[in-house]
Amino acid sequence: MALAILLWFIAALTILVSGVAVVAKVESRTAKAQMAMARVAAAGDGAALLYMETRAALKASIEDEDARPLQGVFQVGAMQVHVRAVPVSGLINLLKAPEDVLLQLFRYGAGVPDGRAQRLTASVVEWRRRKLEKRQMLHASDTFSRVQVLEDVMSAEGVTRDVFERIRYLSYASMAGSSEVNLAAAPVEVLRVLAGGNSALYQEFLAAQRQQRGAGGGGQMRIDTRAISGSRAYQRSVWIKPSAILGGGWNIYRKFSVHGVPSVEFDE
Repeated sequence: MALAILLWFIAALTILVSGVAVVAKVESRTAKAQMAMARVAAAGDGAALLYMETRAALKASIEDEDARPLQGVFQVGAMQVHVRAVPVSGLINLLKAPEDVLLQLFRYGAGVPDGRAQRLTASVVEWRRRKLEKRQMLHASDTFSRVQVLEDVMSAEGVTRDVFERIRYLSYASMAGSSEVNLAAAPVEVLRVLAGGNSALYQEFLAAQRQQRGAGGGGQMRIDTRAISGSRAYQRSVWIKPSAILGGGWNIYRKFSVHGVPSVEFDE
């Protein structure tokens, strides 16, 4: 009996130690991933500011607005950071885009079935109608002239967190923005949405964009940065706008959390 009790005790300790070891491994991996993302976040923020300084210098020396590159690679400490600038004019404005563009956004951007895409489009149209009525009621032209909080779109019926995460890098929300997308400034993800699955039209968009060699974007823009930390590639995105102080440069006013990506290279 004593031997049986001893064996049960040893078995219980083995199970306990194994459980502790598994928990320790999971926590260690989580800590490493968090450290990796923290390094990417810091390097990405620095690279975004370096990009804007380089952009300002190029503006002073190059007369042709379209000659300024919208992508670059910067060395921040020991980390090589790939940078891409996306002016808001190259994104889909949720508050003004035509219904057919919204439908394309949900079909090809969020990847939802046609019926649901139509319901989401109608829901977003109703959501922005309410926002416009509120703007008119409050006479809040200044309040609604700046870029709105994009997450507000989730107050539209049917726009879940999953759908939002799929469209957040394709869109923005501003009463002062345009209803049209500037194809010269649009990232390839947006071009694919606008092409609506038509590969020939997508190639036309790309060819036209290459001829223009980039695009302007003196107002708000999103800066996407990608880097490898550990064995994985991560992306950090920040929103940047001109400083209110004359000659004050640029300010980061919004940051997206770091997330894993397949590669440091942006889509071609």
